[in-house]
Parts: sequence; structure tokens; C-alpha cells
Amino acid sequence: RGVIVAGPSSDPVKSGETVLRLADVTGFPVLADPLSGARFAPSLGAHVVAGYDLLLRAPDVQKVLAPSLVLRVGASPTSAAVLAWLRNNDGVPHIVIDGGGRWKDHSATASDYVHADATDTLNALAERADSSAGDDWRKLWRLAESALGTALQEGRGELHEGDVLATVSAGVPEGANLFVSSSMPIRDLDAFGTPRNEIVRVFGNRGSSGIDGIVSTAFGVAVATECPTVCVIGDVALFHDQNGFL
Repeated sequence: RGVIVAGPSSDPVKSGETVLRLADVTGFPVLADPLSGARFAPSLGAHVVAGYDLLLRAPDVQKVLAPSLVLRVGASPTSAAVLAWLRNNDGVPHIVIDGGGRWKDHSATASDYVHADATDTLNALAERADSSAGDDWRKLWRLAESALGTALQEGRGELHEGDVLATVSAGVPEGANLFVSSSMPIRDLDAFGTPRNEIVRVFGNRGSSGIDGIVSTAFGVAVATECPTVCVIGDVALFHDQNGFL
């Protein structure tokens, strides 16, 4: 009952691919943050779970999907539901692999903290590991994911912000950039953005304080990458950085 939690990464293309390689080898489902590089990329055979933020908000689902092993890379996940699920499963082997200078376990749920380059370590593990996820465990995640998809379709009513992020993340061209504002837009993308089997580079100021500079950062991403870039931003964040248009 292993699971890989991939948090935001400073090098998402590189680290996302290694997460997916290891997930394919082990059979562990992946809870991939939008900023991890593993959500919107070729899956390489891994199961990237859709809607985990919504699934894990339900206490009964949290209990059914209790893991026996957690492997975590990257910064702390955006999803408050995932963080609560990890806290509720405090005591199971929970290994954080990170080579950076900052401690990435503010909830104090890790049983082991491996200070090493995550990409190199995951590649080494993928070369040595065997498929160890139980069939029932993998089926549970797929059944939960399918039930959530049905519930979302049946419960669809008036347009809401989650629909906006679901539509945009599904419609951005392959190879393009998606810049998502802080606060609710990145959380809505986390909850409603369905994994894609092609590369879309997702950027955000997650981890920075406040909503200042969103317009300017989005323009910076577009200029630096010379790629089509879509920015999803709310009215207050837009107001805070109107000068970015200049």
C-alpha cells in the first residue's frame, strides 16, 4: 500500500519524469502536485491520480486509502487534504528525499529524512525496485477516482472556479505554459485539473507570500521561455499588479 507524493519542484521536468519512472516500476499511485512536473506529462505507465484533493477531504475515504508506505519528494504539497491525510497516518513509514538546504516536513510526519538529490535517488531506486503495490491497493485508487469522476459529472451545476481551471488545464496546447495565481487558483487547479499524458509546463508563485507580482511573473515566464503562456488570475491579484502591464 505504497504511494508517492510529489510536491512542487524547482526542476519539474527532470524530477517529474523520475517520479513517474519509479511509480511505473513499483506500481505505487502518484499524488502529483500541479507544480511537481508529474501531473501534466507523459505518465510512462504510472497511475497519476486525478482528484485526490477532493477524494481525501472525506474522512471515510481517508480511512479506506490508508497507506503502509509514503515516499515524498519536493516541497510540501499544495493540497491541505493531502497534508491532513499524512497527519492522520502519522506512524507509517514516511520517507522524504530532498537534497536542499531547507527542511520540508513542517507537519513533522516523516519517519525518515534522506538528505540526497531526489532525482538521482529516484533513478537509483527505479533501477533496483520491483513491483510491490498490491492489486487491491491499486484497484482501490482507480475505483475511488472513477467514483469521483461520476459524482462530479452528476453534480455539475452552475459554472464555478474549479470548472475554469479544469477547462484551461485541459485546453492549453501541448508544450505551452500555464501560470496559475496564488491562493485559490492553484488550489482549484490541484483539485480539478485532470492529469494529461503530454507536457504542459505549470508555473506559480506558490511558497511566496501574498499575491503581488502575478502579472509581472507571468510576463516573465512568457518572455524567458518564448512559448505560448496562459495566466489564470483573480481580480484582486490583477489589481495588485496592474503596473505589470506597463
